[in-house]
Amino acid sequence: MTPRRTIAVAVLTIVAVLASPFAAEGFTGLLAGNNSTFGHPLGHLLSAVLTVAVALGIRRLRRASPAPAPDLLSPVRAAGEKQYQLLAFAQWLVLAAAAGQFLESVGAITDSANVHNAGLALTFGAVGILLFVCLHMLGVGVRGALRPTAHPS
Repeated sequence: MTPRRTIAVAVLTIVAVLASPFAAEGFTGLLAGNNSTFGHPLGHLLSAVLTVAVALGIRRLRRASPAPAPDLLSPVRAAGEKQYQLLAFAQWLVLAAAAGQFLESVGAITDSANVHNAGLALTFGAVGILLFVCLHMLGVGVRGALRPTAHPS
């Protein structure tokens, strides 16, 4: 996987995950109107569905690019393998954020503040860790993460 593709995936992933609640709120306003008892759970449910779509996109990208063979003597292969593993971790974090949104939806439907708050904590925790993973994929704070793939001879 090229550094440009990794940068694009990192930026699009974090933007999509952070924008999904706002997009869901817009859809909820169109579907539910001012009905707050139906609108709030529907907003969390739509946000979870949009977040699952992001995870499926990452999964499809990972399947399209073959996993690099572990070659300990080649730093280029090690970097490629690390990027592939970071994508897998990002995919699981996005799924955890979606699960948190589903929990928030269940908590809003059943009027259970404990379930809603547990989902909120799971969502914020997963998105917070995802932010660091995406920053790592961008090379922020990591020396030499975006070095050229070819070695000068």
